[in-house]
Amino acid sequence: RPGGSAVRAGARAAADEPRPGGAAPLAAPGAFREPRAAPVVGTTPTGDAVKLDFDGAAAQPTLLAFLSSGCGTCARFWQALGEREPPAGVRPVIVTRGGDRERPARLRTLAPAGVPVVMSSPAWQDYAVPGAPYFLLIDGEVRGEGVATTWEGLVSLVADAIEDARLIERSAAGPRRARRVDATLAAHGIGPGHPSLYPGRQAR
Repeated sequence: RPGGSAVRAGARAAADEPRPGGAAPLAAPGAFREPRAAPVVGTTPTGDAVKLDFDGAAAQPTLLAFLSSGCGTCARFWQALGEREPPAGVRPVIVTRGGDRERPARLRTLAPAGVPVVMSSPAWQDYAVPGAPYFLLIDGEVRGEGVATTWEGLVSLVADAIEDARLIERSAAGPRRARRVDATLAAHGIGPGHPSLYPGRQAR
């Protein structure tokens, strides 16, 4: 994909099976886990316990950036997430592996100002992250995920995920509205075949 990303909303990239040209194959997320976003539980590089939940009306759309301190491609995102405006105004959160794989002192030197960093190996397992860098857009559910190797690719990832989520929401709005109308009519004793539903029909 142009821009350095291999993503689509509601799908994941299998990084261990690259296609020719470097694009990663895609598969439905349901084959790996539930779409509902799992909490991220871990510690900060300074040793504070932290738990991030993504449920509730007050939850802010969040971009989980799974990065490592030793990944060359990750280096640009450690820097960019602190210097650039997050794509589409989402809240960025960097998630690394735990203390068994990362050195807190090193992470403290990399951590961008104003961007939370959580050390959590369980989060990598919960989200079946294949490697770093890897990104997920969370809004109660996983709206989009995949690999990005450039900032432009990350912006494209987020934009595609948001647009696809809007299309899904619009497609679901029609059936929901029909159910609400049916429920309102039923509450007033108006069901299928009721004469008031056919004002132009002549009584015989």
